[in-house]
Formats: sequence, structure tokens, C-alpha cells
Amino acid sequence: MEMNTGNYERSVSAPITPPSTVKKETKFVAHEKVKPRRLFRSVSSKSKYRPKPNTCLELDSGLGKPSESKNLDLLAHVLQNSQQMVMITGAGISTHAGIQDFRSQNGLYRTSTSMKSLFDYNQVYSNEQTTANFNKLMVDIYEKSNNADPTPFHLLIDKINRQGRLRRVYTQNIDSIEWKLLSDLKNSSKLVQLHGTILKTKCNKCQKIEDFETQLFPVSADSSLPLIPNCKQCEEFEMVRSVAGLRSKGVGKIRPMITLYNEPYHENSDTLAKIINHDLKYNKIDCLLIVGTTLSIQSVKTLAVNFTKLIKSKGRKGYVIFISNEMPSDNLLKLFKDGIDLIVLGDCQKLYNFL
Repeated sequence: MEMNTGNYERSVSAPITPPSTVKKETKFVAHEKVKPRRLFRSVSSKSKYRPKPNTCLELDSGLGKPSESKNLDLLAHVLQNSQQMVMITGAGISTHAGIQDFRSQNGLYRTSTSMKSLFDYNQVYSNEQTTANFNKLMVDIYEKSNNADPTPFHLLIDKINRQGRLRRVYTQNIDSIEWKLLSDLKNSSKLVQLHGTILKTKCNKCQKIEDFETQLFPVSADSSLPLIPNCKQCEEFEMVRSVAGLRSKGVGKIRPMITLYNEPYHENSDTLAKIINHDLKYNKIDCLLIVGTTLSIQSVKTLAVNFTKLIKSKGRKGYVIFISNEMPSDNLLKLFKDGIDLIVLGDCQKLYNFL
């Protein structure tokens, strides 16, 4: 995962069903428990140092090495002084909170060969057993997401936003940990949830959005409850229509408000495209952080490449920083055409220490 200014008054997600008004909101307590010690002094707002494209900085082994001092200072400079920052984030920023990622050595896709099919729209409702497995996975992700505290990297996002230096966060994550931050990203246009949120469900007919309720989603194919829950509001409407002698219009089904592979339709796709197109014309963006993602999804990869082109166009002096536990592939780096200034290998949670 505009430019109607009205659409900029709330966070944007790309759910599997069309958006609607939320009747009730989940209450969260904002967290700022983690206050790591700053490892770097504030650095000048002007930096003449520019590393060679795709320079690699190993975060752990680089600390304390004189040979890496310029790269460490550059990282601190970018995080402390960029004024219009865009972030593209993935599951790697939430593993610290106990939420499993997908493609790492311990990721969901590595635990079972059939796991990826549970995120495929063409598969999850193909038979009762697969739907029950899908429900079990959704309930598990919901419980972990609902109970998770913001990580140090989430607090970095929060601090930069409160300093007025955050342009946009495009997140692929469905955990919605950003909703728990002090700066209220949940109700801000600065947060774009490309794949929706696990904390909400939606009716595919009346469009009603409600909090995710685990008891509505049976995890066994033998359950007496419907594996795909009926919408209570639709059922009430049908009862009223029946009493009034009106023709039935049917009852909708409730689904998690997330985006699956091979979704046939996205109502929010036009809004999302307008936001992206607007950002790609905004020439004041001076930093792109790509964090916790391998950019395996083509549309997100294209988004990152296009922002890099913007930041590097016409002699502009912005920075592109790629932060990951793994070195990006040569094929991926070729797409950026030497546009990445620094590849930071290590735990993204440690970046908070650079602020």
C-alpha cells in the first residue's frame, strides 16, 4: 500500500473489502517505554560526505571502528536532520515485538510449505479446512498484534513525526503497532497501510467495520459456527425487511480487513494511487528509509525505486538508506541504479540510538 484533501484527514489502508465508517474504536494505551541511550552526539545539519553507491555498513561490527566513522556519522546525520522523510517498512520492524515475519530463516513461509497459500485469495476460501487454517492464522496474528508494544524502531518513527520531519510511512505490515504511538499516526494521513490491518473486520456487503473478534472465526472445520461469519448488521436489516414485507437483499460475510494475494478488487486503490502520485511529485522529500523488507512484492519494489529516482533527480542531494539483516540481492540493487547511498546491515531497532 488522493489528492482529495478530505482523504488526508485519516490513515489510509488497503483492505480486502471496501472501507466504511468505524462504529467503535479499539482503545490503546500509547507506549514509550523504551528510551535507549543515545550513542551519537548531534551532528551538523550539513554533511559534505557522500559514500560510494551501495556502501555497506555493518552496524554491530562498525561501531568503534575508525574506518566506519564517516558512515556512522552519515547515518546519524540523515536520521537527525532529514526534514521530509519517507519510510517504506516491512515485517522486520515488528519481529522485536514478537510478531513473526515472512521470508527470513524463521519466517512464516519457512515454517510450512502451505503457509503462503493462506495469504492467497484464491486459496483461503476454496475449502473448509483451508478456511479453518486461515482463521487460525488470523486469530494468532491478531492476538500477537493486539498485545504488542511499540518497538524502538516504532518509537523512532514516533519521535521523527513529533519533530515534524515525517512525510509518510508506507507500511506493508498488518499489525498496526503504529496506532499505539503517542503522535497518533492512526488518525493521520502520514500512515499508509498498504495491506490493511488485522485489528479490524469488514462486511463485504454493508461495508460495516468493527473490531476483530476472535470468537467469530472458528479454527476447526468441524465447528458448528460458520467458518466465514455472517454480518450481524445485515442480519438485522434482513429481519426488518422481512417484517416489513420487503424483498430480501441477502446477508454479507465478515472478513479480516487485510489484503491477500490475487485480490480481485481494491476500492482503495484509486486513493492509494493518488497519495503515491502526489508524493512522487513532491520535490522536498530528502530521505527514503527502506526498513525491514526484502521488497519481494513487485508493487512495493516499484514504489521504492520510484522514490529513489525522485530523490536522486536533477542533482538533488537527498539520501536513500536501506536497512536490513540481509544484504539485498544484486538483481534488486541493479533496479536502483546506484541510487542507494548506504546499506545498513543489522538490527533496525538500534537506529533509535542515533537520534
